[in-house]
Amino acid sequence: MKNSISSVLLLLFLALSNNCFADADPPETDVIPKDSSLFERWFDSFVDIHDRTSHHYMSMVHSIDAYFSGEKIEEASNGSYVKLELNNTFYKNGVQDDGISIDAKVELPNTEKNLKLFFSSDPEEEKSLEQKIKNNATGQRIQKESSVAGIEYNPEKTESNWNHSFSTGVKIRVSPVPFMRYKFGNEWQLNPNWTSQFKQSFWNYQDEGLGATTKLNFSMPLSEVRTFKAETEAEYRDKDNKYYYAQTFSDIHRISDISAIRYWIAVLGESQPTSEVSSYLVGTQYRRSLYRDWILFSVSPILAFPREEHWEATPSLTLDLQVYFTE
Repeated sequence: MKNSISSVLLLLFLALSNNCFADADPPETDVIPKDSSLFERWFDSFVDIHDRTSHHYMSMVHSIDAYFSGEKIEEASNGSYVKLELNNTFYKNGVQDDGISIDAKVELPNTEKNLKLFFSSDPEEEKSLEQKIKNNATGQRIQKESSVAGIEYNPEKTESNWNHSFSTGVKIRVSPVPFMRYKFGNEWQLNPNWTSQFKQSFWNYQDEGLGATTKLNFSMPLSEVRTFKAETEAEYRDKDNKYYYAQTFSDIHRISDISAIRYWIAVLGESQPTSEVSSYLVGTQYRRSLYRDWILFSVSPILAFPREEHWEATPSLTLDLQVYFTE
């Protein structure tokens, strides 16, 4: 499995490396040059399969929505999708890790409660705060221990623009584990330059106990193609009886309409046994759309300096491919 995933990701990387920076703004549907090579023919066949699969999936979504709403509805666009993800992370001394995951969401906008069905092989609550920071930086969102499925209710936004969501479901195991989750958040334009975003999440897994995550972001444009972002995150896990903290600073540079590069640094800490810094991270992520917004590829080198390794540099390189089946 490792060799097959590595081969696919490296093939994409090498095939694109010659033209990643050649065209600042290539046509949306013609990212890869059209020639007679085996790779281009394979990619065209893959895109055709992707489009047909997306059409069948969205037709099924509209049928489910019509069934629960009791009405014949127009096949209007909604946020339903299936996401397939493959990645490979290479560490020093030849060690590597790979994974495949599937996430799915079925939005039912015409039902009385505006419900969503979801499935994820990568639940956020299963990852440590450090894993989340690294995953956000690499695009990698794969957790191999368990999957979750359930239903989500999203009431209408309030006049003050607060959004809320309530979720319940099960962690899929031999003996299903029930869970509940509540999220709310808001976004503010502080002045012509600064934007702030707040997100809060509470959850309770029967096998993990209570937990909570708080996120506060500030961002501002540095130029027409660059954005600065500061992210503060704190997390509490009842099973560990301690808090986890992270502070991240990012400089995001848009290279073209289909590619961008992000430079970032992060500091992580814990509250127990004493409040202290646990790790420093520095990294870069190059992200590129291979086909519209449906097929995304990223390359992410990271240097970690963990306290438990006496601050010795620990390098890694992650290749990540995300394929969305949607409208």
